[in-house]
Amino acid sequence: MSARIRRRVLPLCVAALVSVAIGSTTTAEAATTTVSPVTIVKKARKLPVWQVVIAGKASGHAFRRSALLALAPTQTRVTTNGVNPLDLCLISGTPAVQPQPGAIHFSSNSACYGYRSRLDMGYVKVSGGTATFTPDSRLSATFVNNHTSSYGVTACIYYPVSGKGTYTFYSNGVVRGTVVYSGFGGFGCGWSTYVAAVAGKRAQ
Repeated sequence: MSARIRRRVLPLCVAALVSVAIGSTTTAEAATTTVSPVTIVKKARKLPVWQVVIAGKASGHAFRRSALLALAPTQTRVTTNGVNPLDLCLISGTPAVQPQPGAIHFSSNSACYGYRSRLDMGYVKVSGGTATFTPDSRLSATFVNNHTSSYGVTACIYYPVSGKGTYTFYSNGVVRGTVVYSGFGGFGCGWSTYVAAVAGKRAQ
């Protein structure tokens, strides 16, 4: 990976530590033309990042929290599940370290979290202004991607098994989407459903 691309990925290593306070995005703000996320990545001088709010339920527990959504150039060219046209990174909190309702790491490559391995975690498809990430269930048990639905040291950590994240990007800098998947936490924890709406504006 070139030094230029590495510099664009490194900010994601600390993204989970950033707390962002933003307002909600209205439907009117998003009522404009879409733009291809591939085009956004090609034209960006800096790593394209959106400050977003994710609101929904995890294991039935309601949450509303800030998050960062980023687009990155393709991080892995040698993979068993196909080369992605770009990589998607969604980060809110640090689920494995500080469990909270709705805290989530849901990204297409482990490079989003600073891992040198740059493990391809699933499938990214782009259609028009919409990008979709579907996790590879064969790699889910690595816990690279995960979420929590409660607080405290006894909170279960769930990894995504099925489902997807879908995001539509607009020319005015708005992004809107959804994250819907089923996660498994192992023996004693069982299954968790994560359902959330995502909305926000581009920060850089």
